Amino acid sequence: MYDIEVQINEMNDFRKRSLYYWSRLYGETISNAGKYINLKKCVVISLLDFKLFKENDNYHNIFKVKEKDQEFLLVDDLEIHYIELPKYKLENKDKTTLDKWLRFIEYAAENRKDELIEMAGEEEVYRLAADRLKKLSADEIKQQEYYAREKAWLDARSTAAFFEEKERKAEERGLKRGIERGIEQGIEQGIEQGIEQGIEQGIEQGIEQAKVEVARKLLDILDDETISVKVGISIEEVKRLREE
Repeated sequence: MYDIEVQINEMNDFRKRSLYYWSRLYGETISNAGKYINLKKCVVISLLDFKLFKENDNYHNIFKVKEKDQEFLLVDDLEIHYIELPKYKLENKDKTTLDKWLRFIEYAAENRKDELIEMAGEEEVYRLAADRLKKLSADEIKQQEYYAREKAWLDARSTAAFFEEKERKAEERGLKRGIERGIEQGIEQGIEQGIEQGIEQGIEQGIEQAKVEVARKLLDILDDETISVKVGISIEEVKRLREE
């Protein structure tokens, strides 16, 4: 069984997410008889437009379950592939079949028709892929779906920039309010201690308010879990905003 994922936006929790995808797929392969021997090998392939692993420069990483010291397989049922496109672009191309397919994907993404035609002439499999891509491009419904996804992606990026600006302004407002409150508290508790506490409280309140505003704007674009991770508020708070 194969699960192929394409992820454009960077996600800090993607390692756990891909393992969760595998576990769900694996659990679904057991038969009604419930015999574990019937569980099938499941492969998750994640094509990423961001760098997920800082541990190495490989654009293709494969993970399995192995014994710690001698590295023999527990079972061969788990296999997770991560392909990081930004790393691939820095590598020498066409070393492997995977390299050629990534080059095909790059040409398709950039709508480089001449290069796609050239690849279609190299091998039959690339011609079939190019023909399929041409048919999909001519499908009006598929085009509208693509435009909708592209708009959602652009909106998400715009919202991220909006959040950063909001956070910056919130920090400025919080700093100003904090100084004012700190001065007031300083009259009773000591000027120095009061200003310090007021600044901290003001910044914190300003940032939290900005996060809530951004989360509201993301409700129509992203799911609750993603909003919680991206914005940095609890999933309960996201659900409360959605109910409102």
